[in-house]
Formats: sequence, structure tokens, C-alpha cells
Amino acid sequence: MIYKLFSLVVWSIFLIFSGCVTDSTGPANSTENQSFEDGSQAFAKHHVTRSNVYTFDGDMVGTSKVVRSSNGVSMSLETSGIDDGDAVTVWYVVFNQPGECGTSPCGEADIFNPATNTDVLYGAGHIVGNGDHANFAGHRSAGDNSGSVMPFFNALLGTNFPSPGLENPLGAEVHLVVRTHEEAIPEFLPDMIRTFNGGCTYPPGVPTNFGAPGPNACEDIQFSIHQP
Repeated sequence: MIYKLFSLVVWSIFLIFSGCVTDSTGPANSTENQSFEDGSQAFAKHHVTRSNVYTFDGDMVGTSKVVRSSNGVSMSLETSGIDDGDAVTVWYVVFNQPGECGTSPCGEADIFNPATNTDVLYGAGHIVGNGDHANFAGHRSAGDNSGSVMPFFNALLGTNFPSPGLENPLGAEVHLVVRTHEEAIPEFLPDMIRTFNGGCTYPPGVPTNFGAPGPNACEDIQFSIHQP
């Protein structure tokens, strides 16, 4: 099988040749004066961006919103075209220093450019049970690098990239990546909705501590881009 690493080549080509990748369903960048609840703390002001969700073939399948404050980043994502009964996760790809990216928006090579200080972090996950439609929501606090997937990539690529977490919530470029773990298998839950590779086969040489290995094939199927 061909292992799909964030569909990086397709992703980059699409970013370069598609002029509509960051079309928005509302104001592309807006600051709203309304309260936003983060646990026990509320913010009076926050920065909101909205963007479409695309497949790696370029089809628009949904919308997403990212809400930023100095304390962290929250996301909500509504999408379609996912098989009912599949276990699906959403991942933050956080380019903490997007000004160091070689392209705008940031692309494949920029993930592995140390100057961009990028991390890949868990956002949300559940089993799709509403036809082919699904909604996700999650939050990452500033400084949080728990569950970083960079060690997975380091094992796969033989690299030694750090796991900085979310260091620049107001200035980072945030990509949301939708990942299917295929049909949910009870014995591999909750790993299939809480980890990067739960329920799926592993590439050679990668330790199996990114979710219980199983028979399915994990694949990144959709993405949405939020520039600061």
C-alpha cells in the first residue's frame, strides 16, 4: 500500500494552482467583540477566520472557522463526503512562523523547515453517524504540545524535528486536516478517534505508539487553511 503522509505532494500542487483555496464563507479575517468561553475563562475579544474545506482533488465539501486569542486557538469544522460509520480525526498543522514559509499559504516543504517552527496536533475526533456529514470542534491552548505527531514523522523520515506545540496563536498559520481511520472497529476504540494512527497499519520503522495498530488504512482526505 502507498502510505499517504498528509497527501503532501497533492496538497502542495493544489495550493500553488488553486486560487480559491482560501475563499471564505464570511469575512476572511474579522475581529469580533463577543465573549468566547475557554473552560473557566472568557475573552472579550478574539480574532476569527473562516475558510472552505476541500478534498485533495480540489472539491469544496464544507466550511471551517478558527477563533484565536492570546490564550489559544479553537476550531469548528463542518464537512461532507465521509462514509457513515467511519472513525475520523481532525488535526491542527500549526506553522508558528508563517513568514518563514517558502509559499503563501504554507505548503509541504514548510512543514519540515525548522524556521517555520511547525507542529501537528490533535484537534478532534468521533465516529461519523449523520449520513456523510460531520461536525468537529476543538481547542488548543498556547504552549500545548501534547500528542504532537512530529515524533511520528521523525521516525518515518529519519529526522529530528522538535514538537513546539502552539507557540504563536495570534500569528500562526493553521491548517486543519481531516483524517479517516476507515470503518470504526470497537476493539480499536477510542484510539481510532483520539490518536493519529489508531486502528490502522503502520509504515515500516515507525513505533506503534500513535494508536493501537489495526487492519485499516488511515488517510488524510480533506483540509482547510486559515492564515492569520
